[in-house]
Amino acid sequence: MKKHMISPDVVTCSTLMTTFDKGRNWKAAVTVLNAMQQAASISSSQNTTENKKWSLPSPNTYTYSLVISTCARCQQGQMALTLLNQMTETAASSMLEGNANDIGELGGNAVWVYNAALLACAESSKTTSINPPSSIRYSKPKNKGVHLATAFDILEKMENNDNDENNGGVNASPDTVSYNTVLSVLDESSFTAVKESPSSEKKQLGNPSRRLFQHDRIVDVVMDILDSMEARGVPRDSITYYNAILACKSSCEDAL
Repeated sequence: MKKHMISPDVVTCSTLMTTFDKGRNWKAAVTVLNAMQQAASISSSQNTTENKKWSLPSPNTYTYSLVISTCARCQQGQMALTLLNQMTETAASSMLEGNANDIGELGGNAVWVYNAALLACAESSKTTSINPPSSIRYSKPKNKGVHLATAFDILEKMENNDNDENNGGVNASPDTVSYNTVLSVLDESSFTAVKESPSSEKKQLGNPSRRLFQHDRIVDVVMDILDSMEARGVPRDSITYYNAILACKSSCEDAL
C-alpha cells in the first residue's frame, strides 16, 4: 500500500492487529500502535497539502483494545496496563477538546476495553497453544500465575478509577462481567504460582494486586471479590457464583 501511496484506514490497521493477536506477536502490535500515534501527532502539526502524503491513521479505541488484549494474552501485563493508562488519558483529552473522531469516541465508557483485556487473560490461562482446538494444551502453572496477576492488576485499576484524578471522566469502573471474568482466571494452581513465585520471577508478574498477597487461602480471595461487588453495588449473577465455586473446588467445604 505504501508503494502505491495508498494510505490504510483504521479498519485495515485493526485487521492487522487481529492477525498479530492470533499470532501472539505483541511486539509487532505495539510497534504499529506507536507508529499510528506518531503519525497522528505529525499529521496534526502539518498543513492540508502535506497531509495528502502516505500516512497511518490515528488509533481508535478498538485498535487500543486489540493491542492491550494481545499484551495481556502474551503475559505482558505491565505493557497492557501502560496502554490502558495511555488510552484513558488520550480519551480524556479528546473529550475535553470535543474530538469524537478518534479515541474520543470512547464516549466516557472504557469498561468494555478493560473487560476485553480481562477476557484475554482468562482465555490464555486455559491454553498456551495457537494450534487448532484438538491440540489445545492447558497453561503451565507459572504462566497461569502471570495471567492471574495481570487480571487482578487490571481489576484493581478499574476499582481505583473513581479515585483517579487523571481519568478525565472516563468510566472504567468494574461491572458484573469484570468480576466474573477475574473469578474465572482464579484457581488453586494459578494462586499458588503467584504466592510461591521466586524473586527472579517477580518482574514478570509485575505488581500483583494486594488481594493475592493479603490472603493465604483462595477462598478468602473469592470472598474478598464477592464483598467488593456487594460494597460497590455490582449485581451478582449465576455465573458469579459458578466461577466462585469452581475457584474453590479444591475444598468442597469452602465451595459450599
